[in-house]
Amino acid sequence: LTTGTASCPTGRCALAISPRDPGQHARTLNTETRHDLSKMGKVHGSLARAGKVRSQCPKVAKQERTKKKLQGRAKKRACYNNRFAITTPHGGKRRMNPAPAGKMG
Repeated sequence: LTTGTASCPTGRCALAISPRDPGQHARTLNTETRHDLSKMGKVHGSLARAGKVRSQCPKVAKQERTKKKLQGRAKKRACYNNRFAITTPHGGKRRMNPAPAGKMG
């Protein structure tokens, strides 16, 4: 058998591959993959203790939140509804800067 140094087709390793044994490359890659999997992290402790911390914490009641102000498109929509759609008087017109009622004349 003649052995020539060739690079891996995946680009990960440089292997000595014999041209007559194409399966050698696959066997070597499988060995490398198996070793890489053994280096992965392990689970700390058994799964029987899962949720331990949450069950030990005291239950705290949720607080009431104040309603936040509208922003952007929703704010413009609310302004339009207040000015025109909801509070338009029966005359059909609304004065944008009306004089106070007691000070006329």
